[in-house]
Amino acid sequence: VGYAQSQWQAYATGELSEDALRSLLLTLQRLEERLGLFGELSVNLQQQYAEVSASREAFAQAEAYERQGLYPEAMLIYEQVSSLDRQHYDAAAQARERCREQYIQQLLGEAERLLSDGDYAGAAALLQNGEAAVGADPRLTEALQRVQTAEFEVAMMQLAAAEDFPALCACYQRAALMCYLLDRIGYDTIYVSGTVTIYGNTHHKWCLAKTANGWRHFDPTPVTVTEYCNVTDKEMSIFAWDHTKYPAAQ
Repeated sequence: VGYAQSQWQAYATGELSEDALRSLLLTLQRLEERLGLFGELSVNLQQQYAEVSASREAFAQAEAYERQGLYPEAMLIYEQVSSLDRQHYDAAAQARERCREQYIQQLLGEAERLLSDGDYAGAAALLQNGEAAVGADPRLTEALQRVQTAEFEVAMMQLAAAEDFPALCACYQRAALMCYLLDRIGYDTIYVSGTVTIYGNTHHKWCLAKTANGWRHFDPTPVTVTEYCNVTDKEMSIFAWDHTKYPAAQ
């Protein structure tokens, strides 16, 4: 028993060849069949051999993925390396960290390229999916914030260019930000142009969003002490807008 266990340890650390271990397992199996000896030991070693054999195959596959630059796939396969496989277990842990770092650098570079091309949605999706694969990382979080900021700034410039006003007042910015934030969490929104009737039909902007109760108005810019948030058309009594251009909020 002691000899068999020492041979197993030698195999697990890579000091004994697979052929030598197989020969030992065959011997134990014959002893169990003919003499009823070492049955439990034989079964345990067979199970451990199968686990380590699969582990070594996984390590080789992970190395191949890493060489191809397929870092997420390599990380997943490196995780399959068994603690019984003493020859590769520590190396697999180091390789996972190496692949993780390489993949983060790959993500940051590709996100920067998409950002330069103006593909904000693509860059954001890439970073979010990447973070799901590698876990939280401050570099990915910072890059995602940079993408979202750039997307918002471009949206603001487009709104400014679409208007006949030389500069944006507070309501333009706040309404645009409200629409942007609601969009980001999954609501359909519309940027509304209208006026405030109690101030001589002063130009004003706010947001329409489709909620569970239907379309509702959200005005983040206070024009009176009353707040106009999640309200219907009827409740927007001091505002005027072209109702033919926007869905009804009833």
